[in-house]
Amino acid sequence: MFFASVLEYDGTNFSGSQYQKGSRTVQGELELILKKTFNISNRVKFASRTDSGVHSLGQIVLINTENEIPVEKTSKVINDNLPIDIRIKECKLVNKTFNPRRDALAREYIYKISLKKYLSPFESRFVSNYGSNIDFSLLKEASSLFEGEHDFKSFSGSALPKNGESSVRRILNITCVKKETLIEIRVLGNSFIHQQIRRMVGLMVKISQGEFALSKIQDMLFSNERKTLSLIAPSNGLYLSKILYPDGLLDIDYNNQFTEVKNVNSFK
Repeated sequence: MFFASVLEYDGTNFSGSQYQKGSRTVQGELELILKKTFNISNRVKFASRTDSGVHSLGQIVLINTENEIPVEKTSKVINDNLPIDIRIKECKLVNKTFNPRRDALAREYIYKISLKKYLSPFESRFVSNYGSNIDFSLLKEASSLFEGEHDFKSFSGSALPKNGESSVRRILNITCVKKETLIEIRVLGNSFIHQQIRRMVGLMVKISQGEFALSKIQDMLFSNERKTLSLIAPSNGLYLSKILYPDGLLDIDYNNQFTEVKNVNSFK
């Protein structure tokens, strides 16, 4: 049996999503509970990796088990045993050929920036205070320059694509929304390289604060060399929001975005 599950987690106390020996990770905790509850020893597969401190509202994980488990009971049994900072929102049976990473059409991330003078201790885990003195109009103008297909080598962290894989990615849409004392930057793309979004946000914010000209974005995108930006937005403001699949698989009000992603198959 193969289950595709929608997973949300508070990334604060995790060393990322992917299993690392000797470190607390989302995959490690989930596999521990799957072994305890259903005697599942198979490795789970994630749709997208998240770094230490990054949160998820809609990570997709594939669970493979030889046991016959009633799908309607799966989420409750697992959630009753998971630590409080991980929850399964939904489970669905899928075909054994389903691959949560390769089958994805697009991924959306959200970056949250507080405009308050200081963050409450109850907010500091989930919102960045990176954004004082932001010119919101300039932030939106900067964000639009990332849309389209570009080589994001200059926006990569230490884990560059390996084995000759391309660092070209397509940004389908970036939306900046201001809500009183909060700015949300929503980035929809076919896929992303290591730390790409946090480095994009870091540069966008610095441009909106007058520290760089808008032309800095084009300079970085057209560079043929990897010039890792020292600017990187804090991880606590970043959320993996959703993964989009064909035919509305694990659809959580995603249908309004299918028009934007229907032609990205060749750029996965």
